[in-house]
Amino acid sequence: MSELGPEKITISVPGGLAGQLLAVCYAVWLGENKGVETHLQFYDIGTEISAFAVGPLLETQAAKQLGISYSNVSGNLARSSGSSSRMGELVRDRMRGTKVWGLAQFALGALRGEGKVNGRRFFPVRKTGTISLETLREVGSGAHLVGYPGDYRVIEEAWSTLSELIEQSGLPNFSRATGVEDSVAVHWRLGDYVNNFTHGSITWGSLEKSIRHAVRDDVPIKIFTDSRDLAMELVNKGTEGRDIEYVSSDIWSDLYAMTRSKTFIGSQSAVSFLAAIALRRDSNTSRTWLPQRWYLNEWFNKNQVRSTTTFTESLMYEVQFNEE
Repeated sequence: MSELGPEKITISVPGGLAGQLLAVCYAVWLGENKGVETHLQFYDIGTEISAFAVGPLLETQAAKQLGISYSNVSGNLARSSGSSSRMGELVRDRMRGTKVWGLAQFALGALRGEGKVNGRRFFPVRKTGTISLETLREVGSGAHLVGYPGDYRVIEEAWSTLSELIEQSGLPNFSRATGVEDSVAVHWRLGDYVNNFTHGSITWGSLEKSIRHAVRDDVPIKIFTDSRDLAMELVNKGTEGRDIEYVSSDIWSDLYAMTRSKTFIGSQSAVSFLAAIALRRDSNTSRTWLPQRWYLNEWFNKNQVRSTTTFTESLMYEVQFNEE
């Protein structure tokens, strides 16, 4: 872990393992495309989902050669008071009810330009609070980005290096030797998406229809979910007789396990995107399915920028949300 230098670009991010991996991709992109060093600030707000999990990647020789450093920040920074803004409202809508809402309070203050961290200016994020590829192209040394590293175009461009970082770290590499099992992996994001009118939670009927289109009736189904009991309750009687396994482990283990399957059906989640891109880049025989709608909220759907390869090469299935 190296010290924060005055010319480094700093990126402060919330979120669990998936968001942390996306942030690493942003640092990789900046190093490879702009030749600048990046300092990643990861916020642990005391929930299991926000626990720091990518340290081994950032201690690799490849990460150090790119000039990537990192630090962990515990607790929240309270949002400053002040008048509301459209950007603030959008970020609140996106994050309200999620486990990282506490960190969003800090991000809102940064979006309004309320204060600095260590005297370093914030670079404004755009639209939904996601740090976009366009922002990375424009940002200069010494800037401080605060937001969500969710522009999947960046992830695609940095993917090969991320895979190498994982390999060097010694952690289970979910990006390689994929699609080796004749099974279907379903990633069903429930948890804080349930009754969330920004994200929404995808119905079992939407996923079941995709399963029936994707595989034979005798192919084992593995449902990876953050809400095992709720998932079991929602699965209807139409799957009686099917071989279904419910998996709810840590995200790193789940990512590795779900990318062993030849067929993957994802939900509107960064975890699903990571599994889909791993299979698309590594396996010529796998098939991936992703939802046509990424948000229950139509404004976010309209403004979502999709990556060029992973979404194009995946089959898109029709979505209904439990909240509709």
